[in-house]
Amino acid sequence: MFIGNISFSCQKEDIEKLFSDCGEIREIRIPLNHEGKPRGFAHVEYEKEGSVEKALKKDGMELCGRAIRVDMAGKKQSGRFDDRSGGRRKHYD
Repeated sequence: MFIGNISFSCQKEDIEKLFSDCGEIREIRIPLNHEGKPRGFAHVEYEKEGSVEKALKKDGMELCGRAIRVDMAGKKQSGRFDDRSGGRRKHYD
């Protein structure tokens, strides 16, 4: 999932609190600029695809004082090898 228009002060914990009721979160990434500061968006990766549909309904909700934009990430990463699982697992952004 792509989460846009997030406050620069927003932390992973804030994002997790808002989106954890949609399903099990695999990973939250907040990209940083060349100065090491947040770029104003994040990606949330779920364990199950059904969670994404629930998360899309949070488009326009407030997070850290700003109305966020929730959308599908540019590309699903399916069937990627996961060293921690010892096998193939599907990942949904």
